[in-house]
Amino acid sequence: MDVPAIGKTRGIFEIFVPGVFLLINVTGVLYLLSQTVKSLEFIGKCIRYIIGQPGLILIILICFGYLIGMILRLLMTDLPDQLSARYHRFFNRKKSKKNDGSYNSWSIEEFPYIEYIGELILRDLCDTSSPIYEFYKKVWESRKRKEGNKRFFNFCKTMLLQEGNEMIVMELNTAESINRYISGMFYSLLISFLLILITIPFQSKSELIMILLFILLSYLIGLWNIVSRFRFIRIKEAQTLFDACYKNKEWFLSNVCVESKEDMKANK
Repeated sequence: MDVPAIGKTRGIFEIFVPGVFLLINVTGVLYLLSQTVKSLEFIGKCIRYIIGQPGLILIILICFGYLIGMILRLLMTDLPDQLSARYHRFFNRKKSKKNDGSYNSWSIEEFPYIEYIGELILRDLCDTSSPIYEFYKKVWESRKRKEGNKRFFNFCKTMLLQEGNEMIVMELNTAESINRYISGMFYSLLISFLLILITIPFQSKSELIMILLFILLSYLIGLWNIVSRFRFIRIKEAQTLFDACYKNKEWFLSNVCVESKEDMKANK
């Protein structure tokens, strides 16, 4: 049985921590609103009662923290990934554009960035005559799609596990878990930021407003760090999968069918 744990998919950092973080922020916002909005006074009383019961706090954090984390996980990683790409196309044009004015593939391509993986191979590993690039052409390049190809990515991971590559799959799962955690924290920070922003107009104490503004600034910095780095973290995950596939190149060359040129053109 796949038990949720640190470093695994469906684990503590990936689901539980973002869920608890958002739960704490939602609770704090509701408590602040209950102090100024009469219709929410009952919620404030409930929160004060729960705070006085450590055992009840633990139960709520475990149950609802994990539930909220699972909901955040359903939001997927596409939004922070696309925002990261847009961020670099707008703020990092010097690196995201080629000399001819077109964008580099890493700043526009969808996960798992198959075209960019090929460019990295030629840039960092070998030339077009190498067995590595030949493997890429036969197995990976034909799987390129405009909308990305998550199905191919997941297929490769599944096949690697069936071929007895437990350590490799563990490394891939760890990379995925990190990306899921960062994605979950992105959504948690974003929702918390918006909730606190809505709360500020209801506050009258200047000291409290300053604290809330400081929290907003902290969350904004966190969001900026995620958006500015997320695409490169996901590219690393795709690179790791390609390396794992090449280690088992005989199986993939024997079992993964290569499409005809007509099929490849039709899919592009």
